Amino acid sequence: MHVRSWMTAALLALAACGGHAPAAQSPQPTEAQAPGAGAPAPAGEAAGALAQAPFTAEQIRDATPVGRTYRFALRQGEQEVQVTVRFTKVAPDQASMERTIVDASGKVLEQATEDTSWQQIVGHAAYPADATEITDATVEVPAGTFDAMLYTVSGEQDGKPVVSRMYFAKSLPGAPVKTEITVGDQVVFSMVLIEHVAGQEAGPPVGQ
Repeated sequence: MHVRSWMTAALLALAACGGHAPAAQSPQPTEAQAPGAGAPAPAGEAAGALAQAPFTAEQIRDATPVGRTYRFALRQGEQEVQVTVRFTKVAPDQASMERTIVDASGKVLEQATEDTSWQQIVGHAAYPADATEITDATVEVPAGTFDAMLYTVSGEQDGKPVVSRMYFAKSLPGAPVKTEITVGDQVVFSMVLIEHVAGQEAGPPVGQ
């Protein structure tokens, strides 16, 4: 089990905003996801069963018109970046999105455009059932306060417990609004939603 670098985590956690955030991988990880966002979380082809995903591909697709935008703050150690992901094309089976990563000074570190399927986005939230606890929670982030499904994935790294917590807002099918990874008693990675823009078919932005 390992925790990836902040840049890798940023790319994986938001490549497609699909609910996959950098959580530590379990001893028997599963690798099944793609965009959205996230991955040092256990995702992929696992030897065991997977926990139920927070959202279906259809739920994410129906909540994602052109223009839907996420803006996240990611921190690992002393390093912090902001990642913005905007959906530019939406089709029944797939979507296109633009991703921009900037540092604390506003300098652009990376800009990219990529395509992903809705099912790949669902895959970002593939966690091993035997290591995952799913509970209801209320989470407060800069974008607002949400009723959420909390996915707590437990594992081990170098003899220390690793716990990844992903909060999926019930009203925002897609990426988690908050992700936090701890190794022992130390928070080694966090990602929080600063702003969410619903897109061309819905109302005003959530957050600041």
